[in-house]
Amino acid sequence: MKKIVVFIILLIMLCSCSSRNSYYVFSFDDYTLAPGYDNVEFLKIAFDVDVKDSFEAKETIENVEVNTWKYYLCSVDLVNTKNRTISSDKAIVTRMDFFLGNMPIESYKINGIELTKSVKQDCKTLKGELIERNGYACLVSKKVDGKTNVLILSGDVINLDQDELHRVQIYVE
Repeated sequence: MKKIVVFIILLIMLCSCSSRNSYYVFSFDDYTLAPGYDNVEFLKIAFDVDVKDSFEAKETIENVEVNTWKYYLCSVDLVNTKNRTISSDKAIVTRMDFFLGNMPIESYKINGIELTKSVKQDCKTLKGELIERNGYACLVSKKVDGKTNVLILSGDVINLDQDELHRVQIYVE
């Protein structure tokens, strides 16, 4: 039932406004998240998110845990961009920090492009900048609505294969 509701809301959002596709959209299984565009109300449809009822003007809350069933999914930062108090459901997700492997998920995608298990390969596919310091990381960024939308793919620095994709971070500044 949750999947149907998420699908319907996603369809409505895509039809009414195409700017969501301008941001980096992270997908796994039947779920998507676009930091910089999606709000808490969107998160609450499919995930467990525990936030207070309202946000003061320009208030930011960092490292809010997002869970699904019995699994830790990711942490997010939330912000009220308005100059007035708003319902927490209207707060925008500005950052997502997702660790792969916390849930049994078969595939991950960025804007419909399926990620491999290699940071190097994904970086080449996404035309990013490969950084090789204490492991591998890939930095990809673009301007959206006057802000910088950043995607960082990271390998696991304590794994023997440091090229293995371990973490996906997306944020807007």
